[in-house]
Amino acid sequence: DTYHSSSDYQDAGHWGSGRQHDFGPWGKDHPTEVTSTAPETTETTSAPPPKTTVVYEETTPVKHVEARPRSHGAAHAQGAHESHEAHEAHQGQDHEAPEVKDEKDEKEKEKGTVSPAAQKETYEDFTERVKNSMSEDASRHEIFSAHRDAWLEMLQWQQVSGCPAQMMGKDVANGQALDSIPHVLSAAVCQRLCTERAGCDVSAWGEVRNRPGLTNVCFLKSTNGPAQFKDHPGVVSSMACCRAGEDSKCPEVVRDADLHTDDSLPPQPGVGSLEECQQLCTQNPRCNAFTWGADRNSPGLTDVCFMKTIAEGNAPRVLEKPGVVSGLPCGCRAPVEHALWPQNEVELFKMPEPGSPQPAEVGSAYCVILMRAYTYETSLLQLQFNQRKGVFACPGYDVFSNQEMILADGLKTKKIRSSQMCEVGGEFKTALNLRIFAAFWKEVFTRKDYMNYNWLVKADADTVFFYHRLPGLLQEYEDRASSPSGEGVYFNNCKFGMHGPLEVFSQNALLALQGHFTDCYFYFRKLCSGDCHWGEDLWVDQCLKRRANETISRVNKYGLLEEQHCDPEEDWDSCENPHKVAFHPFKSESAWQRCMQNAGG
Repeated sequence: DTYHSSSDYQDAGHWGSGRQHDFGPWGKDHPTEVTSTAPETTETTSAPPPKTTVVYEETTPVKHVEARPRSHGAAHAQGAHESHEAHEAHQGQDHEAPEVKDEKDEKEKEKGTVSPAAQKETYEDFTERVKNSMSEDASRHEIFSAHRDAWLEMLQWQQVSGCPAQMMGKDVANGQALDSIPHVLSAAVCQRLCTERAGCDVSAWGEVRNRPGLTNVCFLKSTNGPAQFKDHPGVVSSMACCRAGEDSKCPEVVRDADLHTDDSLPPQPGVGSLEECQQLCTQNPRCNAFTWGADRNSPGLTDVCFMKTIAEGNAPRVLEKPGVVSGLPCGCRAPVEHALWPQNEVELFKMPEPGSPQPAEVGSAYCVILMRAYTYETSLLQLQFNQRKGVFACPGYDVFSNQEMILADGLKTKKIRSSQMCEVGGEFKTALNLRIFAAFWKEVFTRKDYMNYNWLVKADADTVFFYHRLPGLLQEYEDRASSPSGEGVYFNNCKFGMHGPLEVFSQNALLALQGHFTDCYFYFRKLCSGDCHWGEDLWVDQCLKRRANETISRVNKYGLLEEQHCDPEEDWDSCENPHKVAFHPFKSESAWQRCMQNAGG
């Protein structure tokens, strides 16, 4: 795939409280222009990178900033429209919301002081200062880091706020208009604006591109009774997230993870469910987090609710521990700082302990994709799902993303804890997406769904993949897929080394990767005297090749993938070679469909 460096994030959006900036995950052209994926911890280095733009080990806590378009979000746009259609009728008009002065800022100005939000510099001032004070590469990294940190704050706010899934292609049918806010550049921000607006029950955001009056407009609505939804292509609707005191709405939990906090309350035995433990924590004003013993037949752990306290300004550490589930109290009591997020790279690369092989049906495959929300990938996956093509032809499949989204009836993404943003660098000038995929693999390993299949296939959204061509290639290796011996196999799909658009692993190879993930992290940091600056595909290939080679075989299968970046044959993108399992990349719906049809799919 082709990835953009940090300089490509300068689109148009909001960065921080009270600041309207021309870049960010809310960028004007982000849904179509930003290609992605990224650092995963809540810590970042303040030191600029060397000559090449890279992602570094993050060691300094992120300074949390508000990440919502306050310049347009706090203001009430005049003349809120009754519907998207009515709003689109004003295509030629200026939809800028009037400036609204913050009373607190005004009072502080009278006293001779200005609040921190009012002191925030503009994007232009920020970039000018950064570019004048450091090298081009260092300034690019600094701008990227600010962009990433603002998005991380949004993701962590979502986590503590129990946000319902966003619904692609849906609009609220029984909503009454409260406001319409332009220049809101993701459904996540729109959902947050609704949550922070009294009386708002549901938001609708214009995802479709180049539609004045709809593109990047956030519609805030109230409903009389339960919200009802109707199909509306190009619109993403969301119910409001949790508000203070709404004890029925609860933050996300993390499985196979314990929490290290400042202190604990007396443990409560005999708590028969996760939900009961979370409610006990919610009802105790001293409880800031909890861990529940989900493992069966473990005295002192099974059905014990461990309630914990967190000192002001501190954050919980998430530690891998099988058989427990951890979370935060309901009712929006938890601040953003309490988000259950990796605090450093060691936590990020620490995976749950692998289990034993579970023999599965011959030829069975679990196919997964990591999707970037608010990009062309969402519509590509909707197309594939509706046709049951690509990964959706597999016996089992899932789509992962840092946003929980209902892409279609029967298809909801599974969340990972990652910004899904990265920089470009290293020897091959590729996307340094390892930390993103560390978060992805952690979720795959924790959920354990892959244990029900002999094979796992990881594909990109823009890969044209023919599942029915795969079992024939796998047949001779089935005896090493999930056998109790632990012997396994994975495939090198390119003469230059394994490429990420289509990765195929046997169950035993995945178990080996899970078991060696942390070991490989330390091994490669020592080998490279720091970060190797590799992408996920190279790192995984080298991890299995170097650390798991006693039981896991690396087999060259160049017939798996025909792709632009692996010396393809002439006219490769006609997709007419019947021996190839997949072709890559095809980023538009028309190009993807044309490749599928040319191949007879």
